[in-house]
Amino acid sequence: MPNPFHALEDHHVIVWIGDLNREELRAYLDEPGGAAYGEPISALGRDLGDWYDHDFIWAEASDTAITITELCRQNQMEPDELIEEIVRRSPRAEANCILLLWNAKLADDAAPRLFAVGKLQCIGAWEQEAPLTD
Repeated sequence: MPNPFHALEDHHVIVWIGDLNREELRAYLDEPGGAAYGEPISALGRDLGDWYDHDFIWAEASDTAITITELCRQNQMEPDELIEEIVRRSPRAEANCILLLWNAKLADDAAPRLFAVGKLQCIGAWEQEAPLTD
């Protein structure tokens, strides 16, 4: 696996937007079980290069591109400041999916990499009060 893309850190978030539809996002996050110790539990884990806590994943997808704001609202994201920051950082107005990993930040040596074979783009990581920790 590649060097880890993220490090655990309470009250931080990493955000991706992309072109995965509902089925593709479900498959990307699927954890079929049977992974050996140190092996990725999902395609996301493979792309991250390390373990992640699936309890800290928020994900939403649509079969057609919709506004970033609408993707956030469909996921029942709050506060409004979080949605505004995601929209501000997004390089485009519409996408099919959004993915958040809470209580994680970019690793100090995180280099740009492909997620979901280039269908997901990391738009950044920042300090953000997390809805849950531990």
